Amino acid sequence: MKQEKDIRKLVSGYKVPATKTKAEAWEQLTRKISEKEQPKKEKIRRLPYYISAAAAAAILVIFFSLNSLQPVQKAQNTQLAAQQTILPDSSTVVLKTNSSIKYHERLIDGARLVKLDGEAFFEVTKGKKFQVDFPGGEIEVLGTKFNIQAYSKNVGRVDCYEGAVRLTINKNEFLLTRGKAISFTPNSIDGPFDFSTDVVTNISNNLYHWADRPLREILTLICAREGYQLQASETILGKRFTGSLNLNNSKLALTILTKAMNLDYDLTNKQLSIVENN
Repeated sequence: MKQEKDIRKLVSGYKVPATKTKAEAWEQLTRKISEKEQPKKEKIRRLPYYISAAAAAAILVIFFSLNSLQPVQKAQNTQLAAQQTILPDSSTVVLKTNSSIKYHERLIDGARLVKLDGEAFFEVTKGKKFQVDFPGGEIEVLGTKFNIQAYSKNVGRVDCYEGAVRLTINKNEFLLTRGKAISFTPNSIDGPFDFSTDVVTNISNNLYHWADRPLREILTLICAREGYQLQASETILGKRFTGSLNLNNSKLALTILTKAMNLDYDLTNKQLSIVENN
């Protein structure tokens, strides 16, 4: 009411245009005043929203900064012999040749996260979520013992020796239990198929056993371990092999493998060529 009295007093000395009555002029003036005040109210109403958004962004920055400060444990094996690493949670990882891992625990929920490049055998202790990311996929551990071969996205394999693992490959999910395995490439997934846990891959001396597996899987593993470039026809890569090979000596392993499959090989400047034996 006071504001209206002040306004009336202010405009009392003004002469109203002949085309408008005092009532019309008063209405026009109050409408303009109301329009000028409206943006101020809008700004006041929106201010808490901007403050909330800024606060939320600041919290996220602080969280990710703290999370990134969590200690990361790294291990790498460039030797032919396997190398065992004990993680902070007492889980053990046996790294094969030319393999590496990075391990840290997530701040928000204590999840244990591992990034693997190469091949490793895991024996995981019970506790918070344990996840392994590797070229071509990821695993959430529900069990304790499993082996991952993943030197690249070109071909890989996962074997579950005890318990269970939830595996994601090419956006497809699988549950592997004891004695189940999956082999994969960017365009195909083979499995789950059975393997014998009694004929365990010997981690310490690089002894591998395959039961009716394609040569692509075996030769790609040998080449990844040794840094070879593989050249072979699709017909040869599709042949299937059953038997054991000790990969401590790759040339001896290749000799045994090719002789058993009636093939021949040539290794020159890290280029491995597999051909039919004439």
